[in-house]
Amino acid sequence: GDRHINRKLVIRSVTHTNKKSDFLGLKWLYCTFLSYLAYMFLAELRVRVCDVAATAHWYLSSLGLQVDLKQCESKSGAAATVRFRDARSAVVTFLPGRQAASPTRAPTRALQQSRPGFVWIGLANFLDVASSVASLTQRQLSPRLQGQFEDVGFVAHLRDCNGITLELLQTTFQENFLPQPLPSNILRAYPVLGQAKFNISSPEDNLRLYRDLLGMRLLSTQPVPRFGFTLYFLAFCSAQPPQSDPVSLENREWLWQQPFTQVELQHWHTAPSVSTSQADGPSTAQPKPLPTRISLPAEGEQGFASIVLRGPRARLLILRERLTKAGFSVIPSASAAVNTALDEVGADVEFSTKDPDGRVVRFTVAE
Repeated sequence: GDRHINRKLVIRSVTHTNKKSDFLGLKWLYCTFLSYLAYMFLAELRVRVCDVAATAHWYLSSLGLQVDLKQCESKSGAAATVRFRDARSAVVTFLPGRQAASPTRAPTRALQQSRPGFVWIGLANFLDVASSVASLTQRQLSPRLQGQFEDVGFVAHLRDCNGITLELLQTTFQENFLPQPLPSNILRAYPVLGQAKFNISSPEDNLRLYRDLLGMRLLSTQPVPRFGFTLYFLAFCSAQPPQSDPVSLENREWLWQQPFTQVELQHWHTAPSVSTSQADGPSTAQPKPLPTRISLPAEGEQGFASIVLRGPRARLLILRERLTKAGFSVIPSASAAVNTALDEVGADVEFSTKDPDGRVVRFTVAE
């Protein structure tokens, strides 16, 4: 009898253990499924230039970066993709573009006072920006070492062969800099595409898209009152910043050390209280609200083309529905437009939309 009771206890115990294991297994699968659905990343910044081949040569010979040339899907010419050593970084793709049409009349006052929608390509992961500037200067380039800019970062700037500004961003502030062994390559660094920087007309509207609808995390908010603007840095990432408050200074150096690419939004809310060069000292004039018009090139013209976000097919379906309900215009890609009725069983779901200032955001399936 005792043996029979013990056997029942053993069977009951084993059954309970198996149920617990099954529950943990199902929980792991569920969490994995949720993380799969949520997995998105900024994969590509696309810019149109006049001469793709010359641009590819400049980034290869002047900066020593890896450049791939390939035929555009539209057969409109070659495209050059600049890749970085760390695969977690987005790439920069240069596409052929035509020159902007010459205006037949003088630009209006509103157009003269507008700000470009695309500011610059931010290269990050520089341990010693001053050494990088010295190396580039020896190669007959003309980088400008700005040094420590406010509580934002230690930076330098350089224009490429198209006049596009590149920012070189150090991993530490000037006060925390420690000399370290550097790579012997041209840049004396292994850079990543740290930021794609855009001017915006409304923080609320853009944060609603990038943070609330697309699910990017607001990692850092950086007011720069002396210059009249605020910076917002967003990204798809699971890494935790040191502080939960995005305004915290501790988050800034941490952010400059990350390998993933961020969207950097710059909102000019008042005229700067100091000159851009800081040579004239503080102004005694009262700050004035600035015009919020953002200018972008026409389709096919030189300049910003789009950013590309990649993720699982299931996630793209969710985002497409969410954007449509929020009032954004969603345009299927050419392949998706062929048969959108088969989305649920594997048809192409790639699409594009525009952010509140008119920048094209493309959504493609991660391979």
